[in-house]
Amino acid sequence: MEPDLIKLLIAIASGLIGVFFGHYLTKDRDTRTREAILDREAEIRRRDFNRIITKWRCKLIYSDRSDGTVTPRPTFNQAITEIMAEFALCGADFKRQHVLIKDAIRVAAAITDADIDGRIRSNKQKSHGEAFAAELQQIAEATQQ
Repeated sequence: MEPDLIKLLIAIASGLIGVFFGHYLTKDRDTRTREAILDREAEIRRRDFNRIITKWRCKLIYSDRSDGTVTPRPTFNQAITEIMAEFALCGADFKRQHVLIKDAIRVAAAITDADIDGRIRSNKQKSHGEAFAAELQQIAEATQQ
C-alpha cells in the first residue's frame, strides 16, 4: 500500500474511534440532566409547600395578638383549604412521606372547636391560634420525616 493510503485509513479509523468515544461519554447526559432538573423542581415545590405551612402557622399564632381582624377558626379553615390544594399539586414530590402528610392533613381538617377548647383547658396550648397552629405543626413535622 502507498503511504498516503495508509495515512488516510489511519485518519478515518482515528476519526471513527473518536466519534464512538465521544458518543459513549455523552450518551446518558440528556437523561441525567433531565433527572437533575426534575429533582430540583420537586425540591422547589416541597419548599413552597413548607413555606405555605409556615406562613399560616405564623398567621394563626399571632391571630390572638392582633387587633381582632384575624380570627383563628376562619383563618385555620383558609389554611387547611390552601394546604390541601397545594398538597394535591405537589403530593407526589413527597415520595416517602406522602401517606404521613395526607393523614396529618386529614386529622387537622377534622379537628373541632371542642377539641381546641379541650386543649386550652388542659393547658396544652395557651390560645385558639396556638392550638390551630399546633395542628399545622403536625403537618410540617410529617414533611420532615
